[in-house]
Amino acid sequence: MNIISIHIFPHELNNYERIVDRLNISMFNLNVNDIEVWVTLNLNKTILDFKKISDIDLITEQFKNTTNKLVVKYKLRINLQDDFLGVNEHRIETINNSNINDYIMFLDSDLFFNHNLLKKHIEYAHLLKQENKLFIITPQCIRLWDATWDCIVNMNFLKKPLGYYKKVDPREITKKTYGNLSLNKLSKFKWANGWFTGMSAELAKLVNIPKSFKGYGPDDTYMMECCKLLKQKNYDINQYTIRGLVVCEDISFRNNFFKKDIPNFRQNCNRLFNQELETFRKRI
Repeated sequence: MNIISIHIFPHELNNYERIVDRLNISMFNLNVNDIEVWVTLNLNKTILDFKKISDIDLITEQFKNTTNKLVVKYKLRINLQDDFLGVNEHRIETINNSNINDYIMFLDSDLFFNHNLLKKHIEYAHLLKQENKLFIITPQCIRLWDATWDCIVNMNFLKKPLGYYKKVDPREITKKTYGNLSLNKLSKFKWANGWFTGMSAELAKLVNIPKSFKGYGPDDTYMMECCKLLKQKNYDINQYTIRGLVVCEDISFRNNFFKKDIPNFRQNCNRLFNQELETFRKRI
């Protein structure tokens, strides 16, 4: 099964509607029986400021109606649990509930992507499964905020200045393809989980995301460092890019419906990072 994993908060519903429309277009000529969307609407009252949210019943109904438009099967969750704080809990749940032979793609609602990307994900994942059980596949991106991302930047954007991502229209730039589409092995690990990053469920289960990483935090950076450790232990694990297809975030979308006094989830995760990484190192 090819799983598309999405987590949203109420203020992301309009973007989620766009994502559903884009996914439906992307399903054309694909075997929809091999694809599922696992999506959570997070209504955790301990972190959301419900004074800014006009009508929970209306939001819930909109979420259900939007999800029901999907042309593939889906697993829908509306979270009301206090300990289900954000995307990390959703991703951990996705990983734990997946089958070891599945392929998982993590998708954020603020992402723009080409309609061919899903097809290439599934095609290349199928090919890689014949050779290896531990792999990551990412689309390319445009020039970002620092040069560490250049290993997954499409060559058409490598000469652009740092910060170029702030100057583009993500809808327009992701409509195009940039050169012939191909699968290319990287010599290093670099990705952002919500940027339509895919990985074999076997790898996701082997690494997973620490339960101590509450809410939102460096789950992708942690997984990258774990992959480096696995590589040092001679595990056959590699990251690949889909050359020619780029993704872009909608950086204009920054609505805030969270309480002002919620913990700094990223800061808390960063504090536990080295400890969790050492635990993983000992485990392997």
